[in-house]
Amino acid sequence: MNIQVEVHAKDFAVQRGQAIVEAAMVLPLILVLVLGVFAVGIVGRTDAALLAVSQEAAPSMPATFVPAAVFALMRQQESLSHSSRSLARAS
Repeated sequence: MNIQVEVHAKDFAVQRGQAIVEAAMVLPLILVLVLGVFAVGIVGRTDAALLAVSQEAAPSMPATFVPAAVFALMRQQESLSHSSRSLARAS
């Protein structure tokens, strides 16, 4: 009768060890999934905030708004085309 009690105690210890190993394998996956859900939520919230700010600012912008860098490139191209026309006329 003592032998059966020891066998049951050993089985319980083995099952408990197996449960710990399974938990150690599954918990990192669950943690990654939960953190991924939070990350997607943060990205979605940031996207919604940027959309709201841009829609709020859009009516105050002039219809012919051109960023400074684009405007500088346009002026540079115009000056190049004027200089090439003057060279063509001179020859």
